[in-house]
Amino acid sequence: MSEHTNGAHTEPKNVAIKGSFPKSFFIIIILVIGAMLYYSSITRPENAILNYFSSLTNQDYHTTAESLSVFVMAMQLNQYASPGVTGKELLEQRAEIVEAYSAHIADNSFDTYTYLVEPNNSHTKIGLVSAIVIFDLTYEEKNPTCIAYLIKEANRFRIIDIAEINFDTAFREELERFNIDELDKEFASYFE
Repeated sequence: MSEHTNGAHTEPKNVAIKGSFPKSFFIIIILVIGAMLYYSSITRPENAILNYFSSLTNQDYHTTAESLSVFVMAMQLNQYASPGVTGKELLEQRAEIVEAYSAHIADNSFDTYTYLVEPNNSHTKIGLVSAIVIFDLTYEEKNPTCIAYLIKEANRFRIIDIAEINFDTAFREELERFNIDELDKEFASYFE
């Protein structure tokens, strides 16, 4: 309600509220930012590549298996490669398959190299359930450029295939035209 004095109109006074934000507010902000950074770090497809090669270098075969798609591991483990098994059934058995595959890797003699990986983030393509990552791989005085195809399983990207490529102008142009939605459709069919 405004006051009138001698017919003159006066504006209400600004009242400053003294106090400050509660300290818990700043803690909540820090926790939210931390959670966002953590979620971003585990959901980036490049991280699956980095984890895979780092774990091979360190002979941490459980992490190696965690970085791979259940479909890749099932193809190499006879007990899971049955023709009638659906993708949905394989995903339900993921923890069991990861354990079996990490034991499989540990039981077989693999050459151990020190792998250095440098993702080319500017050429990464991310879809809803698929991703493509181009990266440089260095090991044993070799330095190929590679492409990795990844599929999202259990809210994380997992490697389904890796191949060396000739990263020339023609390949770059083809990659620019590549429609990640098509790969999404193909990979989504694996879950049916």
